[in-house]
Amino acid sequence: MVKRILILGSVMGGAAFAASAAEPVLLRLNLKPGDVYVHSGKTTITTLDQNGHESSATRHINSSMRVKSRQGDAYVMEFQESSTYADESVPGAYVEVNVNSPSKTIRGFDILNQKANDASMSSFFAFELPKKKVKVGDRWSQMVRTNNEVARVDYEIVERAKVKGYDAFIVNFYSDPAQTPNQVFSGNICYDIKTGMVVRVNMKGQLKSMHGAMTKIAGNMELTKVKRGR
Repeated sequence: MVKRILILGSVMGGAAFAASAAEPVLLRLNLKPGDVYVHSGKTTITTLDQNGHESSATRHINSSMRVKSRQGDAYVMEFQESSTYADESVPGAYVEVNVNSPSKTIRGFDILNQKANDASMSSFFAFELPKKKVKVGDRWSQMVRTNNEVARVDYEIVERAKVKGYDAFIVNFYSDPAQTPNQVFSGNICYDIKTGMVVRVNMKGQLKSMHGAMTKIAGNMELTKVKRGR
């Protein structure tokens, strides 16, 4: 009898999750002052010059974000990014950023480079959340500036699943090679539905210079630590 009840409860729980997975959700930042989010990851850049010579380097990154204050949908946040490149550690200074849009994707790795207008791999992660309610199977597009060009990026929610304990949307993304043939990239993002924060990002891409050199980029970032504010 107990076993039957447990099985029934499991079936009902699965049915409830399936039903909730089909419901449209408005992805928005939902953070509290004092919240701290830490992301860790790495990027590997491989360059092939016009003479066929190849070189590769990996950069390990840690970024920390703390919500300093919030008024409605406007946030003041503090970021710090540190990295290790070729066995050399590079500490980062704290940067304070005002975020006035509830649809902005927030990670220190993004914001620091956007603030500096850096056309590096970080710009590949400069996503915004969709403006309307979405569900599994929905698609949308966004214009993203990468390497001093504007590229259209297409997104599709392919699954709603538990990722690192978070109820998350898994979103595939890719650029349009017909529009920007010299820079092509793709990957996937996992968004925490409750907070709008990125749980995990994986991507790969390649850039071709006007001189014929090819740069291949692969990277990932993952939410590794969360401290809730009071």
